[in-house]
Amino acid sequence: MKIKHSFLFVILFFALKSQAQRFQQHADYRMEVNFDAQKNQYQGTQTLKYTNNSPDTLQKVFFHLFNNAFQPKSSMDIRNQNLEDADPRVADRISKLNASEQGFLHCKNVKMNGRDVVAKEEGTILEVTLSEPIAPKSTVTFTMNFDGQSPIQIRRSGRNNKEGIDYSMAQWYPKLRQLLGKQTNNQNTKIKHRDTVAEIMV
Repeated sequence: MKIKHSFLFVILFFALKSQAQRFQQHADYRMEVNFDAQKNQYQGTQTLKYTNNSPDTLQKVFFHLFNNAFQPKSSMDIRNQNLEDADPRVADRISKLNASEQGFLHCKNVKMNGRDVVAKEEGTILEVTLSEPIAPKSTVTFTMNFDGQSPIQIRRSGRNNKEGIDYSMAQWYPKLRQLLGKQTNNQNTKIKHRDTVAEIMV
């Protein structure tokens, strides 16, 4: 069974550059997703309208790919097998997932304002080197295609949880993470984010 949804997400990003200066980033997500409940997989397209309200000119942006944490030998898998204070909910469970039980999220055809960019996947992060810098107070549009699989639920997100819920879908899409620009202290611009509006049109 395949289900097609059209999603509209408006997400506000709050960033702190220093104790004396605050600024707000704005991201407007629009997604169309086809979900195959038999395979627990989905394919989608994303259009992200992003406004750089920081004082920095940005050379790169980063996206979260959280589903990739639920694969054997991922950083979360290794960490929870080796740390003394590892999350007891996880332990070695990720290492025992087979291909159909794992999660994944992969992106392709990533563009900014219709132009190709260099997108490199590293575990749960997609690093995007921009085709041209994003100046302060300017707005650009990112587009991409993505493929995902919902993992067996081990933490918050996944499928077939203990309460009998088929899907608990959180952080399932490519989500803007943090920005890297030219800054006076040569540090990354850290982004704290929260979803403020989520409207779903079925």
